[in-house]
Amino acid sequence: MTTQTSMATSIDTATAVARQLADGQFDAALQHMSPDIRKSLSREQLAGLWHQLVQQFGPFAQFGQARVEMRSEIEFVILPAAFQNQTIELLISIRDGTVVGLFVPPNAVAVTKWQPPNYVDQTAFDSVDTSVGREPFKLGATLTLPNAPGRHPAVILVHGSGPGDRDESVGPNRPFRDLAEGLASRGVAVLRYDKRTKIYPAAVAALTNPTVQDETIDDVNAAVAVMVSRPDTDPARIIVVGHSLGATLAPRIAAGNSSIKAIVLLAAATRPLPDIMVEQIVYLNGLSNLPSAESEQSRREVESQAALTRNAKPGDIGPAIFGAPPSYWADLNQYDPVMTAKDLRIPMLILQGTRDYQVTPSNLDRFRTQLAGHANVEIVELRGLNHLFMPGTGPGTPQEYAHPSHVDGQVVDLIADFITRLAAH
Repeated sequence: MTTQTSMATSIDTATAVARQLADGQFDAALQHMSPDIRKSLSREQLAGLWHQLVQQFGPFAQFGQARVEMRSEIEFVILPAAFQNQTIELLISIRDGTVVGLFVPPNAVAVTKWQPPNYVDQTAFDSVDTSVGREPFKLGATLTLPNAPGRHPAVILVHGSGPGDRDESVGPNRPFRDLAEGLASRGVAVLRYDKRTKIYPAAVAALTNPTVQDETIDDVNAAVAVMVSRPDTDPARIIVVGHSLGATLAPRIAAGNSSIKAIVLLAAATRPLPDIMVEQIVYLNGLSNLPSAESEQSRREVESQAALTRNAKPGDIGPAIFGAPPSYWADLNQYDPVMTAKDLRIPMLILQGTRDYQVTPSNLDRFRTQLAGHANVEIVELRGLNHLFMPGTGPGTPQEYAHPSHVDGQVVDLIADFITRLAAH
């Protein structure tokens, strides 16, 4: 869970850098950037980038309200920049208070609205504004509802870690909207909602001994109740589709809610989250070519925090670890997604991208071993897809999330086919 303070600090840093660009203080802007960026980006190149924007869009006017999206250890600050003729969005990525990426729309083209991928048929469904849960954590939601008559199978999309909107937006990408409209085009109703930690960060932070029950599970159960109660959805085909942390929690969610008839796991971790965090920092340090001393220091710092999470026990109190209190980690320490999945008898589809550096394909090993012979389980490894299940080549990087893409169509097809077969069970 990203803290409100961390988000505010990242916004301040990103805004300061952007203002320095607008004021022509290019040397000062570079001082906020990582050594790796300063090696590859000169003052003249940075000035040229800004002047190119001014030439295309006219004199700079003002910055708008920034927002933050968190993925792994990177905070993406999206900052609207209004020029005389056009408003664009700057994307400034920050890790540990340092700018590690600065992006503008490709070829300095104005930001456009999300465009549907070619597997979406927007004439096949309606998008309905609704809500999930109740006060003090009532959440805005969107239901994509097929316009064919009858009761439709119903999917609830469950976010990964960190605050997220209903589209699970990452830079210009909207993976949950891709999934929702892709599945709705195939006759599946899909409910997606804003995450509690995005809409009510202060209220969540003020909870006593919060766990994933508060962060995620309570709202999933409320969303399931919405879909069960509707006359146009089929209570015999309620499916939870979780991504990342949402996928890791999906077996636990299903074990505690008999209305859930199947689950789909997209990039589910099977190893302890602290171990994965250490793995990620080692990988990212390798990408950034940090000097060995700096790389080792950052690894030790993450490992130290990870050790605290591993040792957290129920009833522990103390400062936040990785942005979450000891109660959060103590709860997760008692949960094994694989062994919980092993006891489930409902259909399960487990999908994993081979280019995912955040939840690597090695996480499938325990699923394959422990669930071998379980007729209710399907496991599919998808070549060339990253953590967002979007295609690419070469090693996965945080920077690729800044480029517009879509969830691969084969993911939508696999989920839709899986749901179609539920009627035979």
